[in-house]
Amino acid sequence: LSSTALVLKMLEETRELQTPYGNCTFGILLFQDLAFIPMVMLLPLLAPGSESPASLGVTVWRGFEALA
Repeated sequence: LSSTALVLKMLEETRELQTPYGNCTFGILLFQDLAFIPMVMLLPLLAPGSESPASLGVTVWRGFEALA
């Protein structure tokens, strides 16, 4: 399970989700989840013998096509 799902369940059970720190926690967890997608798409560039950085746009485009 995702840590986001676990933490949100805990915050909801204790009715702390609507508190300022609950909202901040949710924002941080959501940001982490969304930041994961581009990092995974760019991971092949770190492999030995990977494509040149000039073809970064093509790599990103292929990643978006795979998501669709």
